Amino acid sequence: MRRLLLPVTGLLVLGALFSNGTAQTRKKKAVVAKKTTPPVAAVKPPAGPAPFMLDPLNPRTFRFRGQTVVLTGASERYTAVQNPNFDFRKYLDSLAEDHLNAVRIIDGTYVESGEPYLSPWVGAAGKYDTSQFEPKYFDRLKSFISEAGLRNIVVNLTLFSTMYGTGKGYGVWAQSPLFSAKVNWDRFNTLEDSALTAAQDALIRKTAAELNSLDNFYFTVCNDCKYSGATAKDTAAWVEHMTATVRDAESKLPNKHLIVDAMPQFRATGINAAPCKALEIRREAWVWMFANGGAYTTLDPSFTAQTPEGPSCKESRIQLGVLQNFLRQFNLIALKPDADAVRQWALGASDAWTLSDPGRTYAVYLRNPGTETRKSILLMDLPAGKWQIEWWNPRTGDQDKAEPVEHKGGSLRILTPGYTDDLAMKLTLQVPPPEPKEPSAKKTAAPVKKPAR
Repeated sequence: MRRLLLPVTGLLVLGALFSNGTAQTRKKKAVVAKKTTPPVAAVKPPAGPAPFMLDPLNPRTFRFRGQTVVLTGASERYTAVQNPNFDFRKYLDSLAEDHLNAVRIIDGTYVESGEPYLSPWVGAAGKYDTSQFEPKYFDRLKSFISEAGLRNIVVNLTLFSTMYGTGKGYGVWAQSPLFSAKVNWDRFNTLEDSALTAAQDALIRKTAAELNSLDNFYFTVCNDCKYSGATAKDTAAWVEHMTATVRDAESKLPNKHLIVDAMPQFRATGINAAPCKALEIRREAWVWMFANGGAYTTLDPSFTAQTPEGPSCKESRIQLGVLQNFLRQFNLIALKPDADAVRQWALGASDAWTLSDPGRTYAVYLRNPGTETRKSILLMDLPAGKWQIEWWNPRTGDQDKAEPVEHKGGSLRILTPGYTDDLAMKLTLQVPPPEPKEPSAKKTAAPVKKPAR
């Protein structure tokens, strides 16, 4: 496990001068020290809240604005900032309305054919001057992340993306400001072209400086680099270089932001389900969060410049919001995957995943492998006490709280309600059994004295 290195927010220097010499000697020493000691360049401490980061008490989760959180979200196809016609405030309002707290964008080098394009560099129509940045782009980028922060939404700021080809469609290399005749579209994520690398480094440093004061974003170096033509070795060297550039850029700034590429044990996005397929997305998201944790975002093609509210895929987003609301019921710091917490009778058994704070709280997700409604029987070894069972419908968010169960300890048999697709359970120890009282010492009667004769 990698360590979480927290930024240093201040520097305390203590000094003293000890001398047995004369005042003149002490004065000379002070003059010499003044000439030979270089000044210390102080880094100002952050003025606002600490940036979004991994929670040091449970690195499966995050720390954001004083709370432990996990992320669920949906993203348009990554051009909300580059396309000046995209109303990103309506887009962010829709995400917040659906109880989502995560979104993803790609920094301005990603171009889609046929869309209006605002570049990080001065220029137009494929002719850009990478020595001059475009202020309008960085104003819009900062405004997007600031507006997301007002809605408590965390932004995955992805610095670069695979271009997917040279023709029309997603990520057109020939129209990118970083286009290099020396490097084909599928080799942009290598260190082969020094001029290209220098432009990429410059964009990272400019972006880091412009956004440093904001607390609601984290960096990813590359989207879909695995689909480029570069070897894994070349890609790894390039990612390592870009990660080092981010760290170096922020070393001189107050805030230090999370870089997901630097943590290979933590994957931030799961998007294998087909866009807008609510059941597929819901099942993938619940399994991902229970088995791995952290963050889940899905692509949502219904968000466009013409429909920034994304009406046609709203159902899938609402169901992701149910997952977010369910997990908010728990002390996330204490929850960890627990494959041994639940056993099932074979009849009516489903695929099961559990997060637990053993002996206190359990979150259980059941996924029906079939198509018919079923009831499952769960067997859980629990300590004695009064246990509260609460059933959640992952599609609608409807909840049904059962009567508390007085349990004497050992195996508890739990019969689920009927469900067709999936079902979630929150199980909480409400009242532990009373502590056994120590037996009081028996009082012995004082011996009766016989009267003297």
